[in-house]
Amino acid sequence: MVRLSFFFMCLVLTSFSAQNVKWGVLSREEAELSDVHFETGASAVNLFRIGELTINDKNYTLEEYGRIKILTTDGFHKAQMKMSFPKDANIDLKAAQTLNLVDGKTVINKIEDFDIIKSEIQNTVEIAIAFPNVKVGSVIEYKIRTVSNNIVFDSPWSFQSDIPTLYSKLAMVNKAYADYRIILNGAKLNQKYAGKRKVDRWELHNIPSYKSFSHVYNTEDYREKIMFQFNVSRKHYAGYLSVNTWSGLKKLVNADVEESIGKGSFNKFSDEIRKEETKIGTLKNCIAYLQNNFQWNQELSAFAGSMNKEFLPQKTGNSADFNIFLHEILKQKGIQSHLAVTSLRSNGRMLADFPLLSNVQALINIVEIDDGEKLIIDAATSKLENIRYLQLDYYNRLVLNLDKNAGEFLEISPPLSEFLSSQELSTKITENQVVIENRAKGYFETDFLRQNMFNIFNGVRTSDSESGDFGEWKIQSQKISFENSSDNFLVIENPFTKLLKEMSVDNQRDYPICLSFPFLATIELKSHLAENQTIQIDRFEQKISAFGGKMQYQQEVTHAEDGIAIFTWSFLVNKTFFNIADLSEYLSFMQQVNAVAGKIAVIKYL
Repeated sequence: MVRLSFFFMCLVLTSFSAQNVKWGVLSREEAELSDVHFETGASAVNLFRIGELTINDKNYTLEEYGRIKILTTDGFHKAQMKMSFPKDANIDLKAAQTLNLVDGKTVINKIEDFDIIKSEIQNTVEIAIAFPNVKVGSVIEYKIRTVSNNIVFDSPWSFQSDIPTLYSKLAMVNKAYADYRIILNGAKLNQKYAGKRKVDRWELHNIPSYKSFSHVYNTEDYREKIMFQFNVSRKHYAGYLSVNTWSGLKKLVNADVEESIGKGSFNKFSDEIRKEETKIGTLKNCIAYLQNNFQWNQELSAFAGSMNKEFLPQKTGNSADFNIFLHEILKQKGIQSHLAVTSLRSNGRMLADFPLLSNVQALINIVEIDDGEKLIIDAATSKLENIRYLQLDYYNRLVLNLDKNAGEFLEISPPLSEFLSSQELSTKITENQVVIENRAKGYFETDFLRQNMFNIFNGVRTSDSESGDFGEWKIQSQKISFENSSDNFLVIENPFTKLLKEMSVDNQRDYPICLSFPFLATIELKSHLAENQTIQIDRFEQKISAFGGKMQYQQEVTHAEDGIAIFTWSFLVNKTFFNIADLSEYLSFMQQVNAVAGKIAVIKYL
């Protein structure tokens, strides 16, 4: 009966939120709400957010009315509201107040002038609002007007925030001379409104917080929100403001590249750069010459200035200047490369069905070196000492390939990273010692994968020394000591336990999986067994494969001479993007591996 009442209250509240609400008046359902049925344990909840967006020829105006309920003490941060906007925009707090229910009556505490702090940092204005008399159960409400000059492209309304939302609605009026394309972002919005024409209002119910997203490059890629972009106008033709296909955008960018190059000659620069026996050696020399003789202005861009009039004489420019220069130099050296446009992970993914101007972020080079290997290179930021491994931020799955003889999109993935760990266990009467040597190449030591997470045994680290680099490999050695168990046995746990936990996803997931980078990790444990020790294992040897061998897991144990047992665990993940159709196979693979990983080996004293 309690469950039915709670569910009924949620339905009533959702229905109520869709109707007209009165400023300062709480409904019974709002007052009694203490948890969110689709995101239990939430610290606060948006009871509703209602917006009216009006676009004209000079700016747009957004009128927003919102109401938030504080559910736990962890939700108090929502009563410290902060808003930031460019100096050429304007945010006007029309009204704000705290509502508390005391003895069945609503007590209102209005925002005073001293509750509002306004500050300016460079070209940004920030407004901080401290709502008064906030406690668990309080409701804060506000009305804000935003006026922005950004009428080419913007994302003015998000249905999804850092807390769950019961109801959100946006209505739009276009009074501009131009036409605008509306871009729906998010599964719920597309499921409800995709393909429908002449829609000028959108609403969603029961929207979980965007914190629920995991294993994605950028939560904004999946966040429920409305974006608009200038489409066509009687004033603009055949330019970036009117292009509406990726093929059209590709032609425009290529035309800009050709204009930037002009009639410039790169022969004299090429002559100053030594050609090595290997293509990768020559590539390194080209990048070194460029980075040593020209200064990057710290700007990522897909648009360059004139090579002859600006970049070459001034010896400074943005990333597009650097990459066009490298592209032309590599031609002189007989190394094939193609320019491409990318949108970094931190900026958001490219939408294949429509070119967003915000996705046209940076030019890069796709360079073919020895044995047909292809490298992603940013001439401004690539590191010579780690030339194969460009920053992961650049690998956002799709790039716009500017090669005129190829299609629009090229799918890219970081190169395979490798990790080898040799761990040697020596057991004694009172304590045990493990000598570890780790060899890593690529992107290990990121937030996703760290070397120490593969240590089989925890204990006191007695030494930790960097052995330096060996080519592309980084070598690290350490010793770990730990006391013997009083139970006369030692458990050998799976070294991938933490990794498997990080790679796990919800069985009900309905959006793609994005892993940071592909990797091959191999852990080897040598255990020196005394005469009074034996190993107990049960069906330890296992091999599991998925996606045509792109995901593999294997574990085995062998016995060498002199009482040495060698345990080996190997984990290959050579695929980083799993679309919705891949989810069942991914989940099945992870389920099998977790079941196998749970099989432990025990060193037992006789």
